[in-house]
Amino acid sequence: MLKQKSVFRNNILMRSDKGEIALVQQLSATEPTLLGSVDNRGNNPLYAAVQSGQERLVDYFVRKNVLLVSMNPITQSVKERMNGKSWKENFPVPLEKLRYVRFVHLGFDDKRHLGELVVSEKAVSDMVEILADLYHAKYPIEKAVLVDNYEGDDERSMDDNNTSAFNCRRMTGGRRWSKHSFGKAVDINPTINHYVKGRIVSPPSGRAYLKRDPTVKGLITKSDAVYNAFTSKGWKWGGDWRSPKDYQHFELP
Repeated sequence: MLKQKSVFRNNILMRSDKGEIALVQQLSATEPTLLGSVDNRGNNPLYAAVQSGQERLVDYFVRKNVLLVSMNPITQSVKERMNGKSWKENFPVPLEKLRYVRFVHLGFDDKRHLGELVVSEKAVSDMVEILADLYHAKYPIEKAVLVDNYEGDDERSMDDNNTSAFNCRRMTGGRRWSKHSFGKAVDINPTINHYVKGRIVSPPSGRAYLKRDPTVKGLITKSDAVYNAFTSKGWKWGGDWRSPKDYQHFELP
């Protein structure tokens, strides 16, 4: 079955739009489960279409309910990216308790992009549904890559407005492990939705958004689509805290 998926994905990438649509229509009639499935790396035909910028094909897959979000155990290749950065052998959560999530999201350029997160196995079901909800609500995420792309440096990731989840680190300004260390928290568009405590703003580039103008693309406000998607599942928003205010942050209690 994995070989079929791989061939199917490669065929999509090699054909013109018209040929691709015909191929997908033919395969969807004969292999209906193929379109909604993912391989052991978390890929599916929709992801291939997003990566290659084939907007018409992406629209087709979305109409056919191809998976917008997928989850998989941590593979060897993902482990190699994380090891020594966001995760180490002596950290409190073993890799077996984490899941690698891939998802389609709208970017600040109004185009579709592929994002990735690592979350706890206990949070992953919620996260899959929430990310699909955010896509359908047309909420934009500028980028979402593993914090390991920034050598596990949370400040660098936030300053790049990168959405991320798992990162085994201490709480900001504290000594306890953060919720991110357990894969039970996510920071969304963190430059725009910054952390504030007194005069401290993190990342510093977030000072440009201190007025919390709801017309700013990607800014989270109470009772908007992002807030409702998370809180309806029992997640808590850092923007509801008295101090500090952590507008980027949602966590599973």
